[in-house]
Amino acid sequence: MKKTNVFPTYLKYKVGGVPGKFDAKLPVRTEHCEQGMYTRQMEHYMECVQSRKQPVSGFAEGQLILDIVDAAYQSSQTGEVVNL
Repeated sequence: MKKTNVFPTYLKYKVGGVPGKFDAKLPVRTEHCEQGMYTRQMEHYMECVQSRKQPVSGFAEGQLILDIVDAAYQSSQTGEVVNL
């Protein structure tokens, strides 16, 4: 599978019709955990987009994660337990 640069580290722009390019000088990334899992997830997602196939995880899983994150934010604001 062809590797795709999902998040470019530069910005192309034009000022007064003159093109330019701003290169972001990002800090060196340090790994906080095994990153292969994230790489495989992104590769699977990109493959699904390119082939128009349904990803392994779908709407229901995404909605569950959003519900959990929303509950965590609500709990942090109120100091109360949020039941799902």
